[in-house]
Amino acid sequence: MSDNPNPALQHALALTRQMLLASESRDWERVADLDAQRRSLIHNGGAPAAPDREALQTLIAQNEQLAQCVAAERDTVQRELGQHNYNRRALSTYIASSR
Repeated sequence: MSDNPNPALQHALALTRQMLLASESRDWERVADLDAQRRSLIHNGGAPAAPDREALQTLIAQNEQLAQCVAAERDTVQRELGQHNYNRRALSTYIASSR
């Protein structure tokens, strides 16, 4: 990385690492809170200097990893919701037929 890395970019990288750790423990509320902080830094931090290219590439790679974690969790929740809906319909059918 550069000799004088952009402090906002370095903070954004630290927040991204925290987001990855929070996603591993499925603490999605924390991920969302950290994401809001990170977005603010990125939007208000100004354009990074050219030497910060490596830090930006790291941020992008970590963001892609985080997106994969979120997608996997979304798929899990969709499956669980589908199973819940199936169970609810089965229970409704059972109750209706037992009357």
